[in-house]
Amino acid sequence: MTRKNIIFFALLMATALAAIEGTIISTVASSIVVSMGKPEWIGLVFSVYLLFSGVFSLLFGKMADAWSRKGTLILGLVIFSSFSLLCGLATNMTTLILFRALQGIGSGAIVPVSRSMVGFLFETKESRAKAQSIESSVWGIAGLTGPFLGGTILNYFSWRYVFFLNVPLTITAIVILFIFVDEPKRNQKISMDYIGSILVLLGAMSLFGCLYVASSQWMIILLLSSVVFFVLWFRREKAHVGTSLIDLSVLKNKHVLKINVLTLTTGMIAAGVNAYLPLWGQEVMLMSPLKSGSLLTPFLIFWTGGTVINTYIIKKVSVNKDLFIGVIFLMIGTVMLNLMSFSSIWLAFVTMMFVGIGMGITVSSLMIYLQFNAPKESLGSVMGLNSFVLMMSKSIGVALLGSIYGKNITFFAQGTTFTVIFALIFMLAIQAIIVVKQLPESQV
Repeated sequence: MTRKNIIFFALLMATALAAIEGTIISTVASSIVVSMGKPEWIGLVFSVYLLFSGVFSLLFGKMADAWSRKGTLILGLVIFSSFSLLCGLATNMTTLILFRALQGIGSGAIVPVSRSMVGFLFETKESRAKAQSIESSVWGIAGLTGPFLGGTILNYFSWRYVFFLNVPLTITAIVILFIFVDEPKRNQKISMDYIGSILVLLGAMSLFGCLYVASSQWMIILLLSSVVFFVLWFRREKAHVGTSLIDLSVLKNKHVLKINVLTLTTGMIAAGVNAYLPLWGQEVMLMSPLKSGSLLTPFLIFWTGGTVINTYIIKKVSVNKDLFIGVIFLMIGTVMLNLMSFSSIWLAFVTMMFVGIGMGITVSSLMIYLQFNAPKESLGSVMGLNSFVLMMSKSIGVALLGSIYGKNITFFAQGTTFTVIFALIFMLAIQAIIVVKQLPESQV
């Protein structure tokens, strides 16, 4: 095994830890409630992790550019591992939620910094496509194996070992990175505007928070606070010589800006499918919870398959055409999504095949596009911003579609709530096609 492959293995191990954390906890949630009580707080165990992971990806992406990619990733893994251990040792729900938030801070370094390191590790379009295929497969495998692994741990041990399992795997990744990654010294100093950075963090946390609070009053307060913080940041950033966590020069880059719009759109599609297809199975097709959950299996399998297919497509066409192929699959899948109510349950599985392939091709291609067209000196910041946008897309998608589901909105009293939800998902696919058509031609 070459040095490059060993480093890539460590990056995949780190990515797997972050990926599986999102699915494995749901399996043991009821056991946590039985052990600690306060069932009304269990949602915070999930939301604070996502909140801090998404927000602090901005900080760690900037640190990777200004300081060291290797050092930033190791620091994130140390934080993640330490608070995973403390989550397993928590004695009440309050401390568990606190440690989950701090564990999320560490997770905020893993995905953006790992992806930026992959961008420097593999230089050609074909090698990056293969690397992104494997990296995306990790997320698909995590979605499939997370619940099974959580159930197995719960069956033989206790929910605490879900957190304890992270520790030896994290230490292994840290040791490999420490030994094998030889990062050149940075000759360029990147200034940091700390006041502007704090404004960005406060704005981002307020925006995340408004999507998770139950009270409409707090939702409005947090949303207005977010707008105020971001306006103050924008005015300061235009006048200040330093750069905060989000660099305006990066946002002015049309490649970066439009690919993040695409990330936001496709992320909302994935979040909508994940959240509401099983509910459609239960409420419209009268399936059991177990059988309705299996509707997502082809989505996850063919997402992985789409990334594998993409390694062959990328050799034949440009990255822009590759992205267009991906969003066409997405559009076909979302058209079929809107026809499911009028056909058999098998159409749902075929629909998820098209959506899965579309997501696999699109997500791996947009990462390749970003790695080639983002400024090299700001690649960590760009990946941090993209991770933040991806987290926001999931939260916005679930919150937007959830408001429709909660109010039982239909088209002029026709159909069900899912008719409106699936129609909106189709409109997002159309939006994705428009964004891809407007993308500047890739430099590679």
